Amino acid sequence: MEPVRIMGPPSEQWDVVLRLLGTQNAAPLFIDEIAPAIWEACSRYGIDAVGAIAQAARETNWGRFTGTVPASFFNVAGIKIHPDNQKLKPGVTDGDNLLAHDQFGSWWQGALAQAHHLRAYTGWGVPERDVAHARYWAVLGGHRITDFEQLSGRWAGSGYGEGIASIARRLVEVGL
Repeated sequence: MEPVRIMGPPSEQWDVVLRLLGTQNAAPLFIDEIAPAIWEACSRYGIDAVGAIAQAARETNWGRFTGTVPASFFNVAGIKIHPDNQKLKPGVTDGDNLLAHDQFGSWWQGALAQAHHLRAYTGWGVPERDVAHARYWAVLGGHRITDFEQLSGRWAGSGYGEGIASIARRLVEVGL
């Protein structure tokens, strides 16, 4: 099975992905606001938006926000605050802590931070004037990856990237 790449054009057409989101029981918020913001941000930065939407589906439970991070954070990818800032917040020593996660002002800003992080994970980066998130600089020099599956064990826990890839494949293969 081919890995799900991070960089490149979308692996499916927007109208197909939009239709398939409904078959995955995605919340209206995810379909109407989150996914379009991610599609636009990823298109701007050369990232396969299907994989990024899959990541957001995993992180937000398809826009239901049943995990640690609430919708009010506009954080579509579970992005943490910069490690230096974690030290400034008493008790924030656990990545699963609510306060370890960053907050954004809109779905667009959250999607933009996600796109920038994905580019940084690959080593491609973005122009300095475009950087939307302080943790981006901590990510840029780290483990370089090419596929979502490679997030596991490097930038996230075991099975994380494979879970994203599985969702991304459903958003492509179901539409065939």
